Amino acid sequence: MKKNFLLITGGTGGHVLPAKNFANYLSINNINCTIITDKRGYKYFDNYSGKIYVISSSNLNGNIILKIYGIFQILLGLIQSFIIIFLLN
Repeated sequence: MKKNFLLITGGTGGHVLPAKNFANYLSINNINCTIITDKRGYKYFDNYSGKIYVISSSNLNGNIILKIYGIFQILLGLIQSFIIIFLLN
């Protein structure tokens, strides 16, 4: 039976590229690796063969309306990540 591993990473290259390398290492060692990232991070996983989930996120920049919208995007991403983790268990 193959082992399973869940890897959650942010959306910038400094976080995603090490996560991608680690995920590839796990795959080589016969471990199923599932990735959770945001749409910014997804672009770095162009040739990854494992399962990838993309969740909502935001950076809270801009005026007060954009910040409020960003907070809701972050909360939505939190809910999405909990649902994914629940479904993977």
